[in-house]
Amino acid sequence: MVTAASPLANPSGSANDVTITESTALGVQDGEFAVFTYGRLLTLAGRPRVFVAYGDTLELRTKLLSAVLAAPGGITVATGAVLGSGDNNIQWIGAGSIANGQNESDGVLTITGGSGVNTVMFTADNGFAFKESGTAAFTLEVVGYSSPVYVSPEGDDTGEGTLASPLKTLTYAASLLKGGEEVRALPGTYGATASGETLPVQLGAVRIVGCNALGQPEEEDRGPGREARERAGVGRAGSSLVTDTDTVDVSITLEIPDGLALAACVVSQADVEPEWPLEATVPTTYTFESGTPEGDVTLYAWAKDSEGNVNKKSAAILYSTAAPVVSNVVVTAGDPGSGTAAITWDTDITALGGIRYKAMTPGASDVVVDETAVGTSHSVVMTGLVDGMNYRIVVVNNEREQPAIYWPQLWPIAGDANGDCRVNILDLIFIRNRLNQDINTGDNIKADVNLGMC
Repeated sequence: MVTAASPLANPSGSANDVTITESTALGVQDGEFAVFTYGRLLTLAGRPRVFVAYGDTLELRTKLLSAVLAAPGGITVATGAVLGSGDNNIQWIGAGSIANGQNESDGVLTITGGSGVNTVMFTADNGFAFKESGTAAFTLEVVGYSSPVYVSPEGDDTGEGTLASPLKTLTYAASLLKGGEEVRALPGTYGATASGETLPVQLGAVRIVGCNALGQPEEEDRGPGREARERAGVGRAGSSLVTDTDTVDVSITLEIPDGLALAACVVSQADVEPEWPLEATVPTTYTFESGTPEGDVTLYAWAKDSEGNVNKKSAAILYSTAAPVVSNVVVTAGDPGSGTAAITWDTDITALGGIRYKAMTPGASDVVVDETAVGTSHSVVMTGLVDGMNYRIVVVNNEREQPAIYWPQLWPIAGDANGDCRVNILDLIFIRNRLNQDINTGDNIKADVNLGMC
């Protein structure tokens, strides 16, 4: 009979004493020998998800779980295709295998951070499994980010850490970032019960900053109470701005104490005090730096007064030059008599949406309704609608207009001269009145009115 002295309790990669107990039936003698235990586990990143800062490069090697182990025969780790809509640069350089007697692969997985999310799959042979998945297959998720990373009790730790897709816990966010980078906590209650925090939160060298719902931190004033205070608004407002060019309009309102004057004002993408211009002009436009990745971008407005006191404010925007592809446009009437209708649609990329609509009647003007947040699923409500009236609707995404649609009836309707979606004697009256007016070049006043349709 063979019994383990301390049932193989030593760690993987070390010897375990085993005792042989005398058995006359087997004709063996008492004795001891050692069994070398081996854990057949690999590790790549130590977790199935990595965050990589924009422009940074991370190198990952396939390793045996314990540094004291050596591969029994070669272990081949195959790398699959890079998937996802992100623009992170992911490639394996060198040999993916762990050679016989070695502890880690010669080759490395290199990841250069961009933006968005990508995935890549690994598979191992020779009976080995990844610690991260517990199986021979393991999918690594790569999230490219730019500091700051946003957190909200209403978020999700499977998110991207952007204002549009915040993480849920400060603990998880802090574990992903490097020293000196920033976590911005959106409004809400953070705690073990309220948001699932692991307390106490271990931030290390990562900064945590409270911010408002637009992602703007409450900046601490600098200077002994006589600073140049400014409020910076970028384009339409905070994080809901989308620009389809390299240049964006900025609007900066300054409040300067009596007796002082504005010395300089600068807009930049860097959260460091800028080089100040000589003249005290207030910028009205800003051109993004070359190579700025599309996505969430934070702009900083800096102001300095005549005594040298400095202050700043920031605004987060969605910078996107891509033209969204619109699909699934649906208009749904509200309750009878409510004068409302909802319009929904989807876009293939994150966008800020909105509509322009107007009644199909002479002299009607456009009503503009914008969304307050960005996303890929969009919904706005039209109000003030009149029963029996037709409406012209233009969907707008990232400042790009889609072809007009007409609701509730398609248009134009043959014979409908006045645009009320009915064909009757009123169309003849409309034509008569127009003939009594000055006709502008390009006017079309012809109508094919069939009085039998009235």
